[in-house]
Amino acid sequence: MQAIASVMNQKSGLKYEIIVYDDGSTDRTFELFKSKDKRIKYIFSKVNKGVNAARNRAIAIAKGDYVLFLDSDDTLSSNCFQTIEEFSGKLGFVNFLGTAEKNSGKKLYTLDETGKYDYKEWLAGSRIKGEFIGLIKRTVFNKYKFDEERFCFEKFFWNRVIKRYGIFAIDQVCRLYSFEEANRVSKALLSPEKVSHRYHDYLKYLEEFKNDYIKFNLKKQLSEVLMRVGLYACLAGDVAQGRAFLLRSCRINLSVSAFGLLLASLFGRKFVKMVYSSFQMFQRI
Repeated sequence: MQAIASVMNQKSGLKYEIIVYDDGSTDRTFELFKSKDKRIKYIFSKVNKGVNAARNRAIAIAKGDYVLFLDSDDTLSSNCFQTIEEFSGKLGFVNFLGTAEKNSGKKLYTLDETGKYDYKEWLAGSRIKGEFIGLIKRTVFNKYKFDEERFCFEKFFWNRVIKRYGIFAIDQVCRLYSFEEANRVSKALLSPEKVSHRYHDYLKYLEEFKNDYIKFNLKKQLSEVLMRVGLYACLAGDVAQGRAFLLRSCRINLSVSAFGLLLASLFGRKFVKMVYSSFQMFQRI
């Protein structure tokens, strides 16, 4: 309920609706919404279909001009709506607002300055990178949806819409993110039942966006994608294929991370996982 409270406690004149899409929870979450506030729409799905499907269903119900995404583990900063109002005249189709870690207040994003960024800058990840909360014009979803075949992996969606619309990014913290929540989806990425799915998702990502990295001569960034494909291939048990991707990564741009994983792959899947866990080299993508 902290996520919802953080919305309802905003000091702002913005009109809003809260759509809570319960994706098959088993903890009796529905009991929290017996006494409904008119601003809250609660939808329960008996079948858990994943975060991407949940977002698509909620978006289809939304009636506002913009959609702001907030996971149940997170909260809005107290000035989020005021920030949106402040920049209302500059908002585009795709807008990003900053995220900080809930306990420490540490920023989880890098942004040169408030302003517009294009697709190349997004892929390059030098001027704009990290965790943001998306504020998206609702009409964008007439054409673009979150990919329900993927396990999370929102970057498919973000790449597609940013390629079309660019980004207006605001250098203000508007979301507080917690790494400690036990049910964070990101914590499931290395589970045995998910690594194979993750591996194939990265193969699809590479297939769709590889030529964009090549077009913009983003060798380092392409190398990082290949490194992740190699990592998940190894964790999924296809160590030989994973080693091949890691070798390609090193040939394009030699990095300590890729080379370390390449050496680890010579000793098998368990050793790759140990190296990955020890150095915690990767962030959620």
